[in-house]
Amino acid sequence: MTNTATDHTSNDTAGNFTICDESSANWLLRKLGNIAAEQARVKAQATEILHGLESDASGLLYLYERQLQDYIRLQLEAKHGRSRTLRLIQGTCSFRTVPEHLRVQNPSEAIRYADSAGLPCIVVRRELDSRAYLRDAEAALQATGEILPGMEIVEERESFSIRFGGTKETETGSPSYREPCSEPGEVGETRTPVVSDP
Repeated sequence: MTNTATDHTSNDTAGNFTICDESSANWLLRKLGNIAAEQARVKAQATEILHGLESDASGLLYLYERQLQDYIRLQLEAKHGRSRTLRLIQGTCSFRTVPEHLRVQNPSEAIRYADSAGLPCIVVRRELDSRAYLRDAEAALQATGEILPGMEIVEERESFSIRFGGTKETETGSPSYREPCSEPGEVGETRTPVVSDP
């Protein structure tokens, strides 16, 4: 199996590689595009795997949790001790008494009652409408030259972005994508840029 980390770092920056023509530029863009696609695949696969594992665990508990509880109770009773915990090789099972208590079962209904009864238990979260504040700040700047508190003027600059098929445009904002006219190989080795994947 290919070592992805090695492919994307040390081997790609070794040698005397420079971007000097369309072929070498396409080589770098191909590499970056492959990495972006791999990142998207890993994230999607991780989400699917987590959902699958959660589903598997829920299914196993639905089928066997009660049986496991009964077995653990029997083992604890056989020990004639006060411990309510049984340690097994693959995990620890415990029982504990949960005292009777109240809980909020319907938050919407509770909020309506608390509001009508004047109970001091409703929290109002203050959030800034950034777009609206930006409009006000721009209006104030044009009218009086005043910069409202919390705002700053960002000087005009040239941005550089890279976009791959089916993905959003990515602004690099740093020279991290400007790698050192041949495809890098082993140290001291010079090779011709490869534009397409084999």
